[in-house]
Amino acid sequence: MADRAEPDRAIDFLPLPMTSRMLLGPGPDMVHPRVMAAMMAPLVGHLDPDFLRVMDGTVHLLRYVFETENKLTIPISGTGSAGMEAALAAVTEPGDPILIRVNGYFGLRIAEMARREGADVATIERPWDEVFTADEISDALRSRPARVVAIVHGETSTGALQRLDDVACAVHDADALLILDAVSSLAGVPIRVDELGIDVCYSGTQKCLGCSPGLALSRSVRVLRPGWRDGRPASEPGTWISRSSANTGARSGHITTPPLSRSITLSTWLSV
Repeated sequence: MADRAEPDRAIDFLPLPMTSRMLLGPGPDMVHPRVMAAMMAPLVGHLDPDFLRVMDGTVHLLRYVFETENKLTIPISGTGSAGMEAALAAVTEPGDPILIRVNGYFGLRIAEMARREGADVATIERPWDEVFTADEISDALRSRPARVVAIVHGETSTGALQRLDDVACAVHDADALLILDAVSSLAGVPIRVDELGIDVCYSGTQKCLGCSPGLALSRSVRVLRPGWRDGRPASEPGTWISRSSANTGARSGHITTPPLSRSITLSTWLSV
């Protein structure tokens, strides 16, 4: 029998030498010491009473951050791009017309994901350091009506911040749903989900929220209104998460095991 290969030097199996850094990029961001300490909390089961109490407080405080009373404001497993995919899956079906505003990298990513969902994608574009007017969106919707309009609020690639008030009105005047990417803007600037009638809003935890990467996702009850898509069921995974959470509530709605430690860090940040 041939001799088994000797393992690499023991040094190769030691933890990576991670040094402290001042993080000044668009994310991940610096993390509060209390949030770092929460990462060392003992691991418990996702149905443990202590964890359920943590989640009850977390979803309540997330509604405060999103400025919404929508009970379907929940953290789910994944990054901001997972939230983007879940949002698109929840409100689009193959062939659905969707208008996507592109003025940076993440607008392009939404367009690519929507194409992969089978949506009939149209885009309006501006230079990467500019934002859109409500008139531009209204004109685009008049020339080509859409069921859904997707907008990046704070474009990570450029820092451009989109004005929302008149844009949200333009989208709803055209009887379309509004998806808002707030990955870089949530907790940095007001979102006003309920006031503006934003239908779907998602964000990551590693930017202005100052936690380890994860996801906070809000959907408006308007998206779950019976019959809005002429009786056609929306695709997975978006409505799979939505319906389970809407039917059972945040306390028992974990249909998969959530990222426990990251959920605890999010709860800690929201309490700081």
